[in-house]
Amino acid sequence: MKLYKLLIGGIAAALVAVPAAAEDMETTLRCTVPSDVSIYARDTSAMSMVKRGETIVTRTGSPAPAVMVEGWNPAPAPLAAMLSQLGSEAGFAVTGAEGLGTVTWNGSSAPLSKVLDALTAQAGASWSYSSGVVRVLRTPPVSTVSGDLVTPSNRDVTLALLDTLRGYDATGVQLGSGSISFRASSAAMSKIQSGIAAIGEVYAFDVTFYRGRPSAGRYAWSSLGSSVVADGAGGRVLLDEEGDKRLSTFLSSAGDVEPGRQQTVAGPAGWAVVVPQSQCGTGSLELTLRPKRVGDGFSLNVAGLGNAIDVPMVTLGQTLVLAGRDPVGGWINIVSIRPRIVAIR
Repeated sequence: MKLYKLLIGGIAAALVAVPAAAEDMETTLRCTVPSDVSIYARDTSAMSMVKRGETIVTRTGSPAPAVMVEGWNPAPAPLAAMLSQLGSEAGFAVTGAEGLGTVTWNGSSAPLSKVLDALTAQAGASWSYSSGVVRVLRTPPVSTVSGDLVTPSNRDVTLALLDTLRGYDATGVQLGSGSISFRASSAAMSKIQSGIAAIGEVYAFDVTFYRGRPSAGRYAWSSLGSSVVADGAGGRVLLDEEGDKRLSTFLSSAGDVEPGRQQTVAGPAGWAVVVPQSQCGTGSLELTLRPKRVGDGFSLNVAGLGNAIDVPMVTLGQTLVLAGRDPVGGWINIVSIRPRIVAIR
């Protein structure tokens, strides 16, 4: 005789998805670079944070089966025995529960995930579910706090905050209308609050990826600019005005070129920023920029385009052009980087 029955629920209700509109809002902001964006700006708009309720989150690899547990009123038993009994009816196996203490269930009707939460919490553990197996983790569930940030008026600061939150291990980071929402552990929330309060400047970089194939076998970089350092098939060039427009014209006249989409990345002073080519288009390159403020610009370390490249000075208003020294499949990877600064204090 069954001790309980399982009612199939809506699987879609068990899944937590990021709304497409939220994804599109951030993508549009990040992948559309205004032509008149300033190289130096100020943004004194408030970045106030609102903390909301605390929740207990189980470490689930994927949602448990979307079922309801009803009519089950078992006698107290060790966690392994209790979950084995539950799993035999619900169709999942159990690992990791051996040797944990006695737990009880009060007979209430509840979703399977809630029952698993309650049983494992009594034993000082948590659970994850994947491929038909409930794995008991001998650590308590994670306590998280929901929070909101007022969206700054400046686009670059908004982008920096989105990635700063993720850098502090916040989850569910979403750009909404007028606010940025997220979740974080209590410890991470404290770091987020102090970290954001300490931000005085944001460094932003407009980055464009290209692939080029020069008709002459190599580019005559000296005809593009005077500050040239050659390196194999590539090298680096500093351009003073309308850098991307000049670079695009130069590459088109020198042979075949496949331009990538432009994007902006930003972070607080002192942070490295990561630029995945696929974030705003296609391609597998991923650059890491490590800027250091120097005079009227930056010294910049760029990794991800072959050997790491150290550029001693890029002045605000200049565009740095980097080309890989070794062709890949007959193409030379080229990237342009235009740095900017936003002061927020």
